[in-house]
Amino acid sequence: MWKVKRYASGTVLVEQVEPARANESIKVIAKGGSTARPTAPEELRTYNEQDHLAKASESTKELYEQLKERILQLGDVKIKATTHCIAFVSVRNFTDVNIQQKGLKVFLNMRKGELNDPMGKARDVSTIGHWGNGDYEISVDTGTDLDYVMYLIKQSYEKNKA
Repeated sequence: MWKVKRYASGTVLVEQVEPARANESIKVIAKGGSTARPTAPEELRTYNEQDHLAKASESTKELYEQLKERILQLGDVKIKATTHCIAFVSVRNFTDVNIQQKGLKVFLNMRKGELNDPMGKARDVSTIGHWGNGDYEISVDTGTDLDYVMYLIKQSYEKNKA
């Protein structure tokens, strides 16, 4: 997490408040050895779960809450809302949930070939663009077996907690 202060003189101070644990960063861009700092936007946007849930139907909101409750029972799990999804983090991010109008897209932070998915519910997204981390996507709606989804999520949790 970064704290950005803009002073009346136009000077911008960028200070790291929490160590980076993901691939996020603020880079200093300078030309020709200059020590000038880039300017920050007037307002930095932060996101929360409610921002993502605002576009969802009531049944999708209920589905998300059920899934979230199960994920939090895995252990020491933190929730981090980002621009495009809600991340669930232990030591590292292990799953991302993208909330849609009529369902959820769940991304597992595992490389292609690492997931044991005997029912074939996870889709390989290793060669296409997507918002979440990892190479697997699971579509979840009200008819989806959450026990099986949790079986898959738990594999990613176990891999990413060490």
